[in-house]
Amino acid sequence: MYDQGTEEFDLVIVGAGPAGMSAAIAARAAGLSCVVLDEQAAPGGQIYRNVESNWMGDRSILGQEYYTGESLVQDFRACGATYLEGATVWELTGDLRVAYSRNDAIGFAKGRALVVATGALERPMTIPGWTLPGVMSVGSAQIMLKSEAAVPEGRFALAGTGPLLLLTALQLCRTGAKPAAIIETGSQNKTGAFLSDPLASAFGWQNLTKGLSWMRALRRHKVPHFHSASDIIAQGDDRLTSVSFRHRHGTEQLKLDRLFLHQGVVPHLNLPASIECGLEWSDEKRLWRPRTGPEGQSDREGVFIVGDGAEVLGAEAARISGRLAALEIIHQLTGQDTARERQVCRRQLDTERRFRRALDRAYLPPRDHLVPVSDDTIVCRCEAVTAGDLRQAAHQGCPGINQVKFFTRAGMGPCQARSCGTSVSLLMAQATGRSPTEVGYMSIRPPVKPVPLQQLASLAEEASR
Repeated sequence: MYDQGTEEFDLVIVGAGPAGMSAAIAARAAGLSCVVLDEQAAPGGQIYRNVESNWMGDRSILGQEYYTGESLVQDFRACGATYLEGATVWELTGDLRVAYSRNDAIGFAKGRALVVATGALERPMTIPGWTLPGVMSVGSAQIMLKSEAAVPEGRFALAGTGPLLLLTALQLCRTGAKPAAIIETGSQNKTGAFLSDPLASAFGWQNLTKGLSWMRALRRHKVPHFHSASDIIAQGDDRLTSVSFRHRHGTEQLKLDRLFLHQGVVPHLNLPASIECGLEWSDEKRLWRPRTGPEGQSDREGVFIVGDGAEVLGAEAARISGRLAALEIIHQLTGQDTARERQVCRRQLDTERRFRRALDRAYLPPRDHLVPVSDDTIVCRCEAVTAGDLRQAAHQGCPGINQVKFFTRAGMGPCQARSCGTSVSLLMAQATGRSPTEVGYMSIRPPVKPVPLQQLASLAEEASR
């Protein structure tokens, strides 16, 4: 069905994680009308998913940091913003109109300013066998834990790199679901990343202490922990049966029922890319991110990109960046002087950014897990496009990434390159001897999320009247 008309607001926010909620709270405090479109059933984003009604009786399982989201969600609920849960945004336009699907209908919202706060996505770990049933992401294990208090059955392991790998392993241990192993691609000694920038440790000592406490707790749970892992292969015919890998002391093969993979997160680019907001490649982090100004302004007028969707810095930084963007929007729309408050937010972000730089160096994914070595390894799982298919297209003279997309269908499936976009870009750069900046990122066209044909047909019918 077609939801007639476009609702107009001072500010439209996409996403109700820490950044989106903070932006809404600040905007409403200044008297701006505001709507928040959120794909989830309740506010909180991924980090605070289900924090209002978590099924965990023991709050120590997920940790106090998770429950700090309760007060933010309460403040958001009370701020007076229009909150539309279960709203899937599938198109943005240059005049700041947002199209979304909700309750089997299409709706439109238009703002004088737009904040994109869609957060981050897990970076795919394209090892051989990563598409087998039984292989999932570490984030999916944490989502099941937060949403349903569900833990994996049978023997399972976690593989890859990044703080989320260790945190999720510890949270599962606290439930009594002990992993068979942690298979970490990074080295055991990560102090070098912080010693190279002592100020990073000084600014982020609380976060550093927290991370060290996770490692000590995992040792107390006696979880086998392999470091410097390489050549990780998920094995099985119809489903996962085992994983093999090399590590600094030799080789291992573990029988498993589940394998959870993780190698960090990357900004969710599809919405800003769909209206041609500028993107830039960060070789330091090996990822694409939107090009933004100090307050989160994109290079499209009126569009702000905040939180992990702009720069992956964590929940606290996301909250600050959402507030910072809202303060700039308040100044632009009302003339209110918010300069001092914005300066405070920028200083706080600089502190968070300094620590995160060292953390990213400590957990930087190895290149051979970002670009598959084997031609048989699937890169785009939606269309079953392998690394060999992409290399062949590159060697046959495809001049650019969008041509490769056309010839191989990589990035044209239901996820619209959310999963494979960075991997394809890196592989094409490697295959052609160019930099990712020269190769570029795939063009994203609406709808950026699947839309039921019945809804589109109703929209076309209404437009023809």
